[in-house]
Amino acid sequence: MLDLKFVGPLVEHFADEEVRLARCTIGRRVVAMALLRPGRAGTWETFLPSHAEIAPVIHSAEFVSNAIDIWAGIFPVLPGVAWRLLFYKQDPKFPGATLDSKKCCTESSPYGTTLGIDLSGSFSEFWAERDRRLRKNTERGFRRLGHGGHDAVVAKFVRVDEMAAAVAAHGRLESGGWKGKAGTAIDADNEQGRYYIDVLQAFARSGGARVFQLRVADRVVASQLAILQGGILVLLKIAYDQEFSRVGPGRLILYSVIEDAFQATDIRSVEFYTNAAKEDMKWASEWRNISHVTLYRNAAWRLGIRGARRLRRRNIPDDADA
Repeated sequence: MLDLKFVGPLVEHFADEEVRLARCTIGRRVVAMALLRPGRAGTWETFLPSHAEIAPVIHSAEFVSNAIDIWAGIFPVLPGVAWRLLFYKQDPKFPGATLDSKKCCTESSPYGTTLGIDLSGSFSEFWAERDRRLRKNTERGFRRLGHGGHDAVVAKFVRVDEMAAAVAAHGRLESGGWKGKAGTAIDADNEQGRYYIDVLQAFARSGGARVFQLRVADRVVASQLAILQGGILVLLKIAYDQEFSRVGPGRLILYSVIEDAFQATDIRSVEFYTNAAKEDMKWASEWRNISHVTLYRNAAWRLGIRGARRLRRRNIPDDADA
């Protein structure tokens, strides 16, 4: 999700004129980059539409340990009087895209827990280690799905010319659920839909697009969009037909996607990039915390903000609403 094939469409479809490309250099060499936008007075923050699950921030590998010091040098050139930088959704698994939150001018706040699956070993071994109820409900769901006399079939799409139709089918599933009622469902003709078509087509050109559809009698009952690069399969969006909700179609297609990943020779891990609920944990072989990291202009600013927070808490009456 830090590749230009992903970040480029993010900028094209969702950035406004306030978004800036920040480049940190040592001599003539670019050693760090981020997409930033102004926040509240004196604050700048990473550009992060809801479609991105980690912030578009990257560092040169040899300067990762000095990333905080490098970014601290950007304050004087930011418009206005900047005193704080907010780096959203920092993933500790990838230090080249993550800031150290233990420095004196930083602090971190939790965002959530994301999941991953290490694909070493076999799928049968992985599945045998899952929660018993998860295995039982998945097997029951496949049986119920085939009660009409039609076997459930999983189709996989990887070609550039297949992506537009696959996204349109995914959007139709979303439109039939709560996202359709809320007006947030993707559609081939809206901005969200065009964004996902652009991303998947870009990745398809290098063999990294994956769209899975669970079908019964040629009817699409669930869909999963994903991208693959560097041996990592990232799950982007899942949707399913509400009429089939009793069989757990989202669970069934996730099972199928993971099984396919174990069989592939070019995939080492699957990343969910979600704020995981307890039920989601049953799928994972590993999990880690994603955090927001705040970088202050200097230690004095950090101490001052902490003092102001303590003062506000003291002034809140005991009977005040939370």
